[in-house]
Amino acid sequence: MNSIYQIIYINMTLVYFIYGLVYFVFGLAIALQQRALSNFRLARYLWLLAAFGIIHGVMEWGSVFIPVQAAYLSESWIDAFLTLQKVSRAVSFAFLLQFGVTMVAPRLTWIARKRLFIQLYTPLWSISVSVTGILLLQGLQGEHLIRYLLAFPAAVLTAVAFFLERKSFVGLPSTKARFNLTMTSVSFMVYALVGGLIVPENALPGPFSWLHYEAVFSFTSFPIQFYRAAVGLAMSFFIIRTLSLFDVEVRHRMELTERKQALLEDRNRIARDLHDGVVQSIFAAGLQLETATQSLTPGASEVKPMIHRVKNQLNEVITDIRRYIFELDPKQAVRGELVAALKRLLDDFSINCLTETSLAVEGDMVEISPQNQHDIILIIRECLANVAKHSFASRVELKLDYQTDGLEYVFKDNGIGIEANRRARPRKQGHCRGLDNIAARAASMGTELSVSSGSDGKGTVVTMWIPYRRAEKDNPVPMVMESES
Repeated sequence: MNSIYQIIYINMTLVYFIYGLVYFVFGLAIALQQRALSNFRLARYLWLLAAFGIIHGVMEWGSVFIPVQAAYLSESWIDAFLTLQKVSRAVSFAFLLQFGVTMVAPRLTWIARKRLFIQLYTPLWSISVSVTGILLLQGLQGEHLIRYLLAFPAAVLTAVAFFLERKSFVGLPSTKARFNLTMTSVSFMVYALVGGLIVPENALPGPFSWLHYEAVFSFTSFPIQFYRAAVGLAMSFFIIRTLSLFDVEVRHRMELTERKQALLEDRNRIARDLHDGVVQSIFAAGLQLETATQSLTPGASEVKPMIHRVKNQLNEVITDIRRYIFELDPKQAVRGELVAALKRLLDDFSINCLTETSLAVEGDMVEISPQNQHDIILIIRECLANVAKHSFASRVELKLDYQTDGLEYVFKDNGIGIEANRRARPRKQGHCRGLDNIAARAASMGTELSVSSGSDGKGTVVTMWIPYRRAEKDNPVPMVMESES
């Protein structure tokens, strides 16, 4: 035991250097990953995790270089470097906490209206804890406070974030995605113990009194820095394997694009064939009937109403086919801006179904990608179809809220509600097929969808949250609009 202690004590400088190197490489690997084209929320906030790793690694290197400089610099300079090391430790944990909160808060649907407040409150919490731990507390008490109130919750929230993020990678053709994310989550949960609860001196009473450096060293013969480095190595390994999924995402998106292009070409071909072939043939048949009507003798007046009915039926068939052609051609569905297209859709629904409609737009309007516009319009069209078929509503409201990090739209009607509709139309008779279609399309977009009854149990509320891509977020257009039909 004494020989192991002596070997480790002599090589503590090497232990600190490897410890810092592990976290520095961890942060650098994340920072160098190209993920600008990714649609996953994880990709947008990984820079916070990279900042944690790089700053934390450099901070630990201070334990190597500050003692070396003590022989050449004055005591005031050494005190300044030690203070800078404390500040760097707190800042690294603040970045980790911000990452965990930013990733977890949008998942908490029960605080949807307060998630932005929580994300903005987190830096204030980090600053207050850091100032208290660095300036107001003496000795190691400051480090205890920072590890208990910053490092521990930050690591736990990050572990929860990676565990919840597994749902976002379900659609990718990779069976290892969930495993890598799970192991990353486990690594951060272990780090919450070794990096957040185990402190230089005993600070907790009772059964937790062993959570300090000396107890760990005497029990295991290895310093806590060894375990933190091992956990950091596991975190680096699994997070780097997770980052490889962004390349898989790009390849998967390219394959989907090729398939969609082939499907669009088939749809366009079918639409052209219907318009140039079937519609023209039916129209020609109607003209022949018109000619036949004019050629009838005066004594055949009883046949004319029958011919008129046939002509009307043919016109209805032409109308249905043209509507079908419209649905086949996605370019028609998204011609113009999203808001204008939704306004036309609601106006048509109001005229055809004698239902009052309203559209409200709030926030700085952001340009949405054409594919997302197409998907949104199809989802709203499906919602309107459900209203016409099932809800018996007299009013439909649609609200688009362009927020700082995503578009939230809320579709409401004042119909009989989901539960009454479920009782009236059992699922075995096709109930909820429209809702299934909406959920499937929302899942293909990678968005968050919620379908519920109104506050009074009547009506249906469909809420969807669409996070912006980086290119979309950089192109805001100030706009507030309300319209009714």
